[in-house]
Amino acid sequence: MKRLGSALLAFLLAVSALAVPAVPGRANAVACFTAFTANDKARSYRMILTSRNGVETIDMVKPDRMHILTNGTEIIAIGNRGWARLGPNSVWKPTPAMSMSDIRSMLAAITGKQHSGDTCVDAGMGSYRGHPAHLYKGTHAGPFGPSKGTIYVFGDRLVHHIDAVSARGTLSMDFTDFNTATVYPPE
Repeated sequence: MKRLGSALLAFLLAVSALAVPAVPGRANAVACFTAFTANDKARSYRMILTSRNGVETIDMVKPDRMHILTNGTEIIAIGNRGWARLGPNSVWKPTPAMSMSDIRSMLAAITGKQHSGDTCVDAGMGSYRGHPAHLYKGTHAGPFGPSKGTIYVFGDRLVHHIDAVSARGTLSMDFTDFNTATVYPPE
């Protein structure tokens, strides 16, 4: 469960560090910090976090499924059931699952709080891995210290990539597999 907390904390830190305007061209902190939920329009997606701690993959499927793979530890949560294993050859063990409503509540508590000095500006058009993207640059004074970053919104108005930098290091987040990611109970 400690790894679950680490993965969730990394996710929440990243989300609290940056934000995206819901409508390209509208640049203010309120729009930025409330519009990150644009990815909630997808039924499912995969998030790949890369930081000094390694690579974490998180599959999210509405309404209540999540699969986290981080440094060999795997966690699956479906509804109020959960399973964990400490390596690919270890046995899955039942564990209490954090509900998706709990995750959303934590996310709302962090992202919904504005701080004096938060900024978000429309940085115009750019690209990420050959895909045209609308870029937004932001700073966040937030509960974990100051951070800054760039958000890449593709033509589907979904966040596909975030780069963030803070005193804790750099974090890169890729969002993929919109509406195709799946999560199943362990076999």
